[in-house]
Amino acid sequence: MDSQAETILRTEKLKAFYVLDMHGTQKIVKAVNEVDLEIKENEIYGIAGESGCGKSTLLKALFNAIEPPLRLIGGKIYYRVNWEDVDATSLSPEEKRKLRLEFISYIPQGSMSVLNPVMKIKESYLDFIASHVPEQSRRETLELAQQHIVELGLPKNILNAYPHQLSGGMRQRVTIALSALLNPRIMIGDEPTTALDVVVQRGVIQMLKDIQKKLKN
Repeated sequence: MDSQAETILRTEKLKAFYVLDMHGTQKIVKAVNEVDLEIKENEIYGIAGESGCGKSTLLKALFNAIEPPLRLIGGKIYYRVNWEDVDATSLSPEEKRKLRLEFISYIPQGSMSVLNPVMKIKESYLDFIASHVPEQSRRETLELAQQHIVELGLPKNILNAYPHQLSGGMRQRVTIALSALLNPRIMIGDEPTTALDVVVQRGVIQMLKDIQKKLKN
């Protein structure tokens, strides 16, 4: 890792707890408790731990996707945007939406939680781009989607497929491709190779490395 690389995400004493009301009694689960971390430009940062230790919760917090029963109890999350530290915990919903995919993107564990089962892949691309680049025409969007798919080594005709017509590995590749569409500075992956066989896992990891190399350039 380059010691001179810019820090693009850091946390200070981050606390994110689940606050549950169970039969009139409040239960608190301290999933993320006083976490300090720093991620630099072009760094691959891995988080390891046993099941249920809070890894996914930490990633949701870093992505600033905190929804009940998860609550931000304390601490700060800073994104480095346009050479300035932005306190992600103080952003409005619209400011959060704008930064997602453009600055930071999230790859969930299950591809079917991203891809609409009754929509073709190209429609998912159209929805993603329309929410961030509304002035772009449908034709321009489809051209961008085709170019993006080909650059990442996926078959162009995949855009006309429905999610259920693809293998688990191919669906995950499509999900990763969507996450990289707007060239974010940070990509967060929540066990992106889960439930895939070893050969497919290797292909997915190589795809992530290729995206990192592409974004670096």
